[in-house]
Amino acid sequence: MLNLKKTLVKRFRYLYILLALLMMTPSVSSAQVKATLDTALFKVKARKATSLFEKTAYAKAIQLYEELSTAGYLPDSLQRNLGIAYYKIVDMGKAEPIFKKLVATPSATAPDYYYYSKILKFNGKYDEADVWLDKYLALNATDQSAQNQKASAPYIKQLLEKERYLIAEVPFNSINSDFGAVPYGDQLIFASARPNQDLIKYEDSWKQTPYFALYTVPQNADTTLPTHFMWKLSTIYHDGPVCLNQEQTEMFVTRNNYRYLLPRKDKEGVNNLKIHYTKRSTDGSWGTLVELPFNSDSYSCGHAALSPDGKTLYFSSNMPGGYGVTDIYAITRSDSGWSAPHNLGSDINTEGDEMFPFVGANGLLYFSSNGHKGIGGLDVFVARLGKNGHYTVKNMGYPLNGNADDFSFYLRPDEKTGYFASNRQGGKGDDDIYAFTITDAISFALELQGTTADIDTKDWLTQATVTLKANNPSEAEKVETGDNHSFRFELEPEMTYTITAARQGYTPVSIPVNPSTMPIVSGVISVPMELRKVDEWGVYGNVYLKPSMEIVPEVKVRIEKMDKTVIGDITTEGEIGFRQRLEPETNYVLVFEKKGFLTKRVDYSTKGRRPSYININEIVEIAIEKVELNKTIEIPNIYYDLGKWNIRPDAAIELDKVVQFLTDNPDIKVELASHTDSRGSSQANQTLSQKRAVSAVEYIVKKGGISADRITAKGYGESKLKNQCADGVKCSELEHQQNRRTDIRIVSF
Repeated sequence: MLNLKKTLVKRFRYLYILLALLMMTPSVSSAQVKATLDTALFKVKARKATSLFEKTAYAKAIQLYEELSTAGYLPDSLQRNLGIAYYKIVDMGKAEPIFKKLVATPSATAPDYYYYSKILKFNGKYDEADVWLDKYLALNATDQSAQNQKASAPYIKQLLEKERYLIAEVPFNSINSDFGAVPYGDQLIFASARPNQDLIKYEDSWKQTPYFALYTVPQNADTTLPTHFMWKLSTIYHDGPVCLNQEQTEMFVTRNNYRYLLPRKDKEGVNNLKIHYTKRSTDGSWGTLVELPFNSDSYSCGHAALSPDGKTLYFSSNMPGGYGVTDIYAITRSDSGWSAPHNLGSDINTEGDEMFPFVGANGLLYFSSNGHKGIGGLDVFVARLGKNGHYTVKNMGYPLNGNADDFSFYLRPDEKTGYFASNRQGGKGDDDIYAFTITDAISFALELQGTTADIDTKDWLTQATVTLKANNPSEAEKVETGDNHSFRFELEPEMTYTITAARQGYTPVSIPVNPSTMPIVSGVISVPMELRKVDEWGVYGNVYLKPSMEIVPEVKVRIEKMDKTVIGDITTEGEIGFRQRLEPETNYVLVFEKKGFLTKRVDYSTKGRRPSYININEIVEIAIEKVELNKTIEIPNIYYDLGKWNIRPDAAIELDKVVQFLTDNPDIKVELASHTDSRGSSQANQTLSQKRAVSAVEYIVKKGGISADRITAKGYGESKLKNQCADGVKCSELEHQQNRRTDIRIVSF
C-alpha cells in the first residue's frame, strides 16, 4: 500500500507539471487543458482500479470502475473486469447487463460467454443460459465442467417441480455474511462477518466487510444476540467455519495464513487459508490451535469435515494436481498421524469448485459444487460410494438449492434436520443461515420387484429360486419365493445386473437389468419372470474371468458326449450366458474356449437327475484364465520309482491330462520341467531330473500325438526348491515331496 501511495504521488506531480506547461501554451484552450488532464487522471484511476482487481479487492475496484464508467472512460477490457468483480461479490443484477453488452461485441471471448451463461442461470434465466453455454462449448468442447451443465434447463425444471424441504431463515442473521452453523452442546457455532465493536476495524478487501469471526447462540434462540466464541481462538483475520468430532472434544478451524499479526501471501500475492486443530481438555478448556501438516503457504486448505468415526478428514483445496479450481480431498488418521491428502477423484471433483464437504451419520458425503449440473451458483450435492469403488452424485433438490449459492450443509444425526447457508434473495444480508427439515429424502437405492408365473397358464409359481447377479466382481444374491410368488432386491443405480428365475420342471429364464435404461416408477423397477414348463434336461450358466470373476463375453461352449459326439456348439451371449438342452441318463463334457484364454473343460451328467435345467455355475466354477507368457502350471501326482525315470501307470494318468491340455490349446508351446529334492548329489539330481523330463515328453508326444516342437524337456535338479529344504536342512518327507514335482511353463502362444 505504501508503494502504491508513492506511485500515485509521483503521477500527480507529473500531472501538475503537465498542467502548468499546458497553461503556458497560448494555443491551448482551457477546455483542451481540462480534457488532457481528465484523460491523464482517468488513466491513473484505471491503473489503480485494475491493480485492486488483480489483488481481489473487488469492492474498491468496483468503486473506481463505476466512476470511470460514469465518465464514459471504460473500454471493453475494463468493462469485463467490472462485470467479473460484480460476479465475484455476487451482484448478478449488475453483472448481467455488462456481459450482455460484451457478448454482443466483436471482441467477445469464450470466457465472456461462460460468465454470461452462469450469470443468467444465477438470475433464473435457464433457457437463455443454455444458449450461451452452447456458444461457449462450441469454442471449448473439452471443458468437462461446462459439459456437465449442458442442456440444464429441462433438468432444472424437473428439480424445481418437487419440493423436498421446509426451510426457514434463522433469527440471528446479520446484514453481512453468516454461514457454517454446527451444534455445540446446546449452542450453535457459526462464522459471521457482522460488524463488531472492536476499537480497531479490519476488513476483507474482497467485499470491504469485516473478517469472519466465530459466534455462538442458543440453538433455539428467537431474539438472543450471538456472542463471540472464545476470544483465545480468535485472530484479526478470517476465523471459521469449524468442524467438531462427535464427542465435541476436537475442533478443526479454517483460518487465514498469517504470522506475527501480518498476513502471509504466496507468489501471486494471495493470502491462503489453512486448517488448524485444537483439543478440549478434561476441564472443558480448549488448547492452542496448531496447523495440520498438509497446509501450505502456496495454496489454500479449508472447510474441514470429520467422518463420524473420526478417522477421515475431508477438506477443500486448490493444491496443484487437482481437477478444477478447488477440489475435495481426504486424509486418514492412524496411530502414526495423518496420511498424505488424496483427491476424491473425478466422480466428485470437476473443473469448477467443489467445497464445504460434510459427512453425515449415514456415511454419505455432502458437498457444494458449481461444476456438477445444478440449479444455479453453488448447489448442495450428496454422494454415495458404491460397491464398484465409484461415487454416485445426486443434486439435493429444491428448495434447499436455488439459483443462488447454497453451501455449508450440516445434517443432524436424526437425518431429517440441519442447517445450510445461501445468498438467495429475500435474506437479511449477504450469506444467510437457514434451518431445514427434509420432507422427501434423496434416495440412492432402487427397488427391483417381480413375480414368478407359468407363461402358458399365467398361474403364480411358488417355490421358485430367483438369483440376482451384478455384472462385476461380486457375490450373487439369491431368494426363494417359498409359498409366495414374488421377490424383491435393492439395486445400485450405476450398476447392471442379470436376474434368473428357476424352478423344478421349468426352463430357467434370464434377463439383463440395466436401471439406466428401464422404466422406473416411484423408485421401483417391475420385472415379471415367466417360466415355461418342460419335460426335459439341460444346463445354463455363464463364464467368468479368473480371479476377478467378471463375465467374459463371447466364449465358445462345446458340449460333447463321452463318445465325442458334439451336441452343442454355441457362443455365450453377454450377460445371459448360454443354455443347452441335454438328454437323460447321459454323461457329457463341456469345453469352454476363447482366443487368448486357456481352454477349460468340465464333466456333467444327467444320470439320476429329474427333468430340469441346472445352473452349471452352482456345480462347478466356470472361470477361465488369460494365457500368460511364462505362466507355470504344476502337474500333481507325478511319481517315479527311486532313481528311475520310466513312466508309471499312475503318472501316465496325469500326463494324459497334459496331452488334453495341449490338445485343447493348440496355439501354445510349453517347457516340461522336472525337479528333485536336495537329497543326493546335485549332479546326480540334475541328470535324473533331465531323464525324467525327457521320458515325460516322449510319452506326451507318442501317446497324445502332440508335435515335438510344441514341448521341450528341461531338468532342473534341486536348483529351484519351493521351500527351505536345501542341503543340511532337516525336513520332513512331506516337505521334500513338495520339491519333487513336475510342471509345465508356457513359453510362447
